[in-house]
Amino acid sequence: STHLKFPLDFAISVIMSTETMAAIPTFVQEYITVKLPQYLSSLPLPSSFDGYLELTQEEWFTILPVFSFFFSVIFLVLVQLCSAGVQSSPQPLNGNKSKEMKQVEKFNGKKMAVCRCWQSKKFPYCDGSHNAWNKETGDNIGPFVVDK
Repeated sequence: STHLKFPLDFAISVIMSTETMAAIPTFVQEYITVKLPQYLSSLPLPSSFDGYLELTQEEWFTILPVFSFFFSVIFLVLVQLCSAGVQSSPQPLNGNKSKEMKQVEKFNGKKMAVCRCWQSKKFPYCDGSHNAWNKETGDNIGPFVVDK
């Protein structure tokens, strides 16, 4: 089958201007400008779709890392593009459960409110942030109050 050479010279010249190349270590420059183009040009890329059906198992293993890389990049870009406009709203922590009051038998005598909504600026103590949280999410969470 006829194989195409990977056209990377133009991409490298656009990406790697003189200013950028000066900031990159020499071994990385050599890899980008010499070794990577050699590797990519040695890949057995067929000139037609039918050519892919004629590739040997060894040739498939040679081009598999490149295909995997490009498909991963495309997938990640699509995920970012598709989720860019989607904003998830905060979900209630308690669902539809009602608040329960529990009596504590022993305590040092001070009243204390412990945050359960994780929104408090004074965590682990409650600062009333659950009120805004409850209004925003429709939740009904409140502090755990410890009293004598």
